[in-house]
Amino acid sequence: MSRDGLSDPEIGARLFISARTAQYHLRKVFAKLGITSHGRLHRVLPSDG
Repeated sequence: MSRDGLSDPEIGARLFISARTAQYHLRKVFAKLGITSHGRLHRVLPSDG
């Protein structure tokens, strides 16, 4: 969802969690991938199509 451009609040709403919880978990994923922002996800994650 983040790779597709959704914000933390939008991701949280879709997953029925708070935006802060989404942000927390995304921060951990970003650290493991060696990136710092949503915008860089498209470089490290393949698209669905």
